[in-house]
Amino acid sequence: MIKFLLKGLLRDKSRSRIPVIVVTTGVMLTVLVHAYIVGFMGDIIEINARYATGHMKVMTKAYAREMDQVPNDLALTDTDSLVNYLNTQYPEAVWSPRIHFGGLIDVPDENGETASQGPAA
Repeated sequence: MIKFLLKGLLRDKSRSRIPVIVVTTGVMLTVLVHAYIVGFMGDIIEINARYATGHMKVMTKAYAREMDQVPNDLALTDTDSLVNYLNTQYPEAVWSPRIHFGGLIDVPDENGETASQGPAA
């Protein structure tokens, strides 16, 4: 039976090449897109985890109380002197100022009232 099938595939090349090419291309695209998306999402999660979490964070008490809301008005200013002080007190740690900015997008309805809101960065 297998001999018969192989003879048929080898005799009529147009019937055997096109399905093989289509299946090969489909599998190749599926594997590449899957690997790209998994790698992309993994990198996004890893980068965000590194950005959002750290070993030590220096912030004011007021900012710490409302940290989930990312209040820019309570952020530290003049961080150059603070970073220099921390580098002299704790030279084994690497200190770098971070900016975490967020905002809201407001979509109004026909009356100008808020129809929906969403986070924006």
